[in-house]
Amino acid sequence: MTLPIQDLTDVEWNGTCFVAVGSSNFVWRSLDGQAWTMEHAALGGGVYVKWIGGEFVMSGASRKPETSADGREWTRVKARQQGNATASTGSRFITVGNYGYIVTSDDLETWTSRDSGNYSHLSSVVWTGSFALAAGADGVVLRSNDGVAWTRTGEGTFSGIVRVVWTGTQVYAFSSSGAHVSTNGTSWTPISATAVPSFNDIRWLRGQFIAVGVGGAIRTSANGTSWTNQTSGTSTTVNAVESSETEYLAGGQSGVLLASSDGVTWTPRTSPVPTVSSLEYRYGKWFLAASGGIWESGDGVEWSRVPAVKATGALSSAVKLVWTGSGLACTGLEAKTA
Repeated sequence: MTLPIQDLTDVEWNGTCFVAVGSSNFVWRSLDGQAWTMEHAALGGGVYVKWIGGEFVMSGASRKPETSADGREWTRVKARQQGNATASTGSRFITVGNYGYIVTSDDLETWTSRDSGNYSHLSSVVWTGSFALAAGADGVVLRSNDGVAWTRTGEGTFSGIVRVVWTGTQVYAFSSSGAHVSTNGTSWTPISATAVPSFNDIRWLRGQFIAVGVGGAIRTSANGTSWTNQTSGTSTTVNAVESSETEYLAGGQSGVLLASSDGVTWTPRTSPVPTVSSLEYRYGKWFLAASGGIWESGDGVEWSRVPAVKATGALSSAVKLVWTGSGLACTGLEAKTA
């Protein structure tokens, strides 16, 4: 069968076969990229497919996710309760995850699922003081005044994976379509058409954006349009970045912990954990989260474990430190207020 190139939205190779999906609502499979077989009638266009954890995962903004081990037989799956990012309104926590997953909690104990209206993987969420924005794959950005009711914003404006960052006065959205800025989360102004690579963390810290990601990548920008690659001294993935009044810290996998006074020159530090998931600086102390718990430090050099914190609940796989406005909490673990 001839593959309808004009209708394709994504193609994935798992080492054995290709799977192609597209807007004409079908799935194609090929062993060599030349001879294709139509295997499955999908439930909507605009889908994407990825090989994740030993299976093809087919999803998108307009359809429910399905999985397949071989690209032939597909099974509908329920949204997996995997939290990727958390924000706090001061009285409510908002956690977002894969397949359009959004849950909220007022106490970090009882979580309520919210209807996001889409099935894209969400990896970023911010609270501005008057509204929340959640963003992720497929160019999806969602807006909510309370974390409960969500509507899509800027549809057609963004592409690829979107990450939103709140600077205190404006929200920046970075994606394959470049950089956009907004004060209300509804109207977006393009400020750069240059694609911004997907990073694990992008923060507005001490008057500049700092982005960290795979391969030890660290980039800085004063305006969100012009980015400078900095030398991290490592090729290991960096997951998180934070700043005190005088120093930046960045942490990641394989015991990577880096320090910098300006975001340009980075030097290694000794990490107390194999993998750093999240960093926060509050009360004149550094707080570091990992799958094994939370650590604190007065100088970013000597670390001690914060006692009496244990894993619990459906969000235990996602360890993220969150500033509530009056204290620190950690989603993925029981609430811990410093």
